[in-house]
Amino acid sequence: METSDERYAGYAEAMAEQRIALQPALVKNARFLQEKSFEATRELLQARNRPTAIFVCNELMASGCIHALKEARLRIPQDISFISFDDTVWAEYLDPPITCVSQPSYSMGMLAFDYLLGQIHGHRRTARPQEEVVMKTRLVIRGSCAKINGA
Repeated sequence: METSDERYAGYAEAMAEQRIALQPALVKNARFLQEKSFEATRELLQARNRPTAIFVCNELMASGCIHALKEARLRIPQDISFISFDDTVWAEYLDPPITCVSQPSYSMGMLAFDYLLGQIHGHRRTARPQEEVVMKTRLVIRGSCAKINGA
C-alpha cells in the first residue's frame, strides 16, 4: 500500500470514528507536491461549501496550502483550521504554530540505514526489504485548529 493510501485510510477511519461522512469532493490528490497543494487548496476555497479545516499529508503540501490560505486572506484558525502530517522544524515557529501528526523520523532514518548497511555487508540480521515495519505517530496539538462545540 502506498503512503498516500495509508494516510487516506487513516483520515477515513478518523472521520468514521467521529461519525462524519466523507465528502469525496473535499479530497484532492496533490501528489505530495507544494505547487499541486497550492492549486488544490485554491480549488477547495472556491467550492460552494468551503471546508472548515484542511489536512495535508506532508510538509511540502503544508507550505503550498498555507500560501494559498494567505493569498485568500484566510486566518488560521479563525477562518479555517489546518493540520499537517510531518512535524517539521518550522511548524512550531509559525503564527499560529501548526498542529501536526508527528512521525519518528530519526528512528525511521536509523532503521533505513541499518537495512542499507545490512544489504551492503550481506548480513541476514537485518529485516528483509519486503518486511513491513509500522512506527507509531502522535498528534502534536498546537494553535492552528479552532475549537468546536466548546471542546
